Amino acid sequence: MLFSFKPKPLVVHCIVSEEMSHVYDYAPIQAANKFFPAWWKASPKTTIDWEETNLQQSIKNCQGIQDHYAHGMIMPMWTELAISTNGTGGIVSQFSDGISTNDYQPVDLRAGFRPDAITLAL
Repeated sequence: MLFSFKPKPLVVHCIVSEEMSHVYDYAPIQAANKFFPAWWKASPKTTIDWEETNLQQSIKNCQGIQDHYAHGMIMPMWTELAISTNGTGGIVSQFSDGISTNDYQPVDLRAGFRPDAITLAL
């Protein structure tokens, strides 16, 4: 007996407040393969140096990036965002739409994970 299991389509429900409804209209979630960045397209392909028997791999071999663009989804930024550091490990930010907000995780909440970076939450 043969079984045939067809994959079910993925359904993503986006719930936004009335105040933020412009986000859904302006920047709907779409397949990630519609958003290949220019740097990715310009990246060199993997080459093989046959004389040295050496494989010169590039970022295009990264399985995580390949999977993301093959199966992932992206919600494009719906407004302009200016970010600067405040000199004490935090950020100062301003959205052009005057409605959107963001926050960041301070270093003490990240418990040693990337103490040199700032993690944003939009």
